[in-house]
Amino acid sequence: IVLDGREQRGAYTATSIVGTPLDPGRLAATLRYAAGVELGVMVEYLAAVYSLDRTAGANGSNLRDDTRASRAELLRLAIGEMRHLREVNSLLFDLHRQSGQGGAFEPALGIATEIPGGNGVAGPPVRFRRLTPDVLTDFVRVEQPSWTVDGLYGNILATYEAQGMVAQASVVRSIMADGADHYAAFR
Repeated sequence: IVLDGREQRGAYTATSIVGTPLDPGRLAATLRYAAGVELGVMVEYLAAVYSLDRTAGANGSNLRDDTRASRAELLRLAIGEMRHLREVNSLLFDLHRQSGQGGAFEPALGIATEIPGGNGVAGPPVRFRRLTPDVLTDFVRVEQPSWTVDGLYGNILATYEAQGMVAQASVVRSIMADGADHYAAFR
C-alpha cells in the first residue's frame, strides 16, 4: 500500500516532514540548487555504474551475475535522479509562468559543487569515483531520508503546502519517496 507517497510495509504512521516555508525568491533559488544536487548525484551514480566490470568472472558465475545486477540497480537509481531533475525543472517552469516575467524559461542544468551534508554541515564535493564500500556508504548517507538530499526538499514541500499548491506538493513528496527507495536500495 502506498500512503504519504511511500510504500508502507508495516503499520501506518503519518509522516511528519519538518520544513519552513520559503519566500518566492528563495523558493526558486532552492529549487535550482536542488536540481544541481540531483545532477550531481546522478553523475556520481553513473560513474559508479561504469566503474564495475561487466565482464568480471566467468559466464554464469555469481560474480558476473552480481556485477550485472549491481550495474542495473545503480543505473535505475541514476535514471531516478534524471527524473527528479526533470520534475524540479517542471516546478521551476511553473514558478516562471506564475511570476508573469517575460522571456524564455531557463532550466536549471548546473551541477552542484557539493552534496548537502546534513545538519548544516557542508557535504562532500561531487566527484567521479569508482564504486567501493566507502563510496557506497556515501551514497547511503546522501539518500538517507530527512538528512541530506531528502532534507533539502523539506522547506520546498512546506512552501507548497503553506500555499495550498497540492499538485506541486505531490511532486515534491514523490521525489522524497523516491529518495527513500534509493536509500533502501543502497542499504
